Amino acid sequence: MRKDFKPVSKFETLLMTREELIEYYRDLREYVYLENKKIKGIKVRKAIYPIIKKCLKVQRKLNGRDLKILGNKASIIKERPIIYSISHIGRFDLESVCEILPTNAYMFCGDPETMYRNLDGLVAEINGAIYVDTDSKTDRHVAKEMAIRLLNQGGNLLIYPEGTWNLEECRPILPLYPGIIEMAYRTNATIIPISLEQYGDDFVANIGENFEVSKYIPNGSYNKETEAKAKSALRDVMASLKWEIWENANTTQRNEISSANYEEIVDKRLSEFPVYTREVLKHRTYREKNETPQEEVYQFVKKLNPSKENAFLLRKK
Repeated sequence: MRKDFKPVSKFETLLMTREELIEYYRDLREYVYLENKKIKGIKVRKAIYPIIKKCLKVQRKLNGRDLKILGNKASIIKERPIIYSISHIGRFDLESVCEILPTNAYMFCGDPETMYRNLDGLVAEINGAIYVDTDSKTDRHVAKEMAIRLLNQGGNLLIYPEGTWNLEECRPILPLYPGIIEMAYRTNATIIPISLEQYGDDFVANIGENFEVSKYIPNGSYNKETEAKAKSALRDVMASLKWEIWENANTTQRNEISSANYEEIVDKRLSEFPVYTREVLKHRTYREKNETPQEEVYQFVKKLNPSKENAFLLRKK
């Protein structure tokens, strides 16, 4: 944050260039955090949330999208804050999730620059949002601490722990960023896992049972090992919820889908939000230390000199 930083009026931000606006709001987020200011408007946003849900439903129907809830095993515990842990599949999963949540939850949003001076940003501000510049270490820390502040004030949080869209062929859920575990542990929040899947313009949500971090991290025993254990368990739960969606879907067999079909689906999904590219998704995917990305597993094939001894590696199944 600049040493001479001072908050300005909304009108003054209208006179800023895009680059100035991005820098200003990044500094403002750090300023609010360092000033230890309370998050305002939590109760008001909870009160108007039913109106937001109805507007989202109307918008979805006007756009021809369908939304189905496969199952709902979650329990609302009024005395505790809630973290909704959502799988990230594309441009419209946020609207779909917000329509089915029983309570208001502030959105934990990356790419804040895409939300300035537009309708999406206005809706997010009305609902409540915590923004983060994912490429800034300082901003990531500020966003995490502001989310914890929100939860400690009785607010709820909606977060995508995968950190980016999952458009991969083989992994139901990408590796999770650990922040969600620390947030829940430090605020005694209950986590409600929700997995989503999209088939054309149809969305399916599967809501799981409450996930309690305390089951994996007893009080006073938070460390990298217990954090990883809880994170792995949450990922398994979300993957199981996604698998249940797949099992109940009337889809074709995997061997009936060509690589061209897959590329077409990915291209269509990316076209819905031009800010994202394959390179951006790859860059933002959390990589476990002991996990090798799928594309790297077969890199050796490109360097292979074909011979009788290794020809079996090149066979098509």
